[in-house]
Amino acid sequence: MRLLSISLIIIMIGCTENSEQRKPESYILPDGYIGSFYIIHNARNGMKHNIDDGVLIYEIPDKGILISQMPANYGWIDSSDINFYYQQANGERSKINGRITTSIRDNLKNRENSELIIWGGGTGMYEHQDISCALTYSSFSIGTRKDILDGVNYFDFEEFKDELNRLSC
Repeated sequence: MRLLSISLIIIMIGCTENSEQRKPESYILPDGYIGSFYIIHNARNGMKHNIDDGVLIYEIPDKGILISQMPANYGWIDSSDINFYYQQANGERSKINGRITTSIRDNLKNRENSELIIWGGGTGMYEHQDISCALTYSSFSIGTRKDILDGVNYFDFEEFKDELNRLSC
């Protein structure tokens, strides 16, 4: 039993030593934006890499989908290295501090909570018969818990199928 425990510890250390650390990320949203937002990665005809002092910058446009040349940022990351901001018309940014990565229960307490939050943060693949390649994307939502539960300004890729089909992957 002791040998098994030591072996498992050695295996776990070996796995974590090879894990790659992600670069810090900042997501810049239009002031007052509420709803879903996505980053499509690895699009040759997308926005060029935007890196400021080692931080990946994702400037989300008004429509909520950023098409980027940057690959997905895989690996482990400390939550303090992922930041979200609203950007006002004058360029000033205000940090969005609330973040939830688990499910939100539909109850009165959550519906009455007025805190602005970022919800989600998953990375996935999207394929469709009308799109020439598989797309890697990251997805989030922003709003109050009630906004997110009610699907305020929620959308998915189907609404942008024609635009996505013109991507160079």
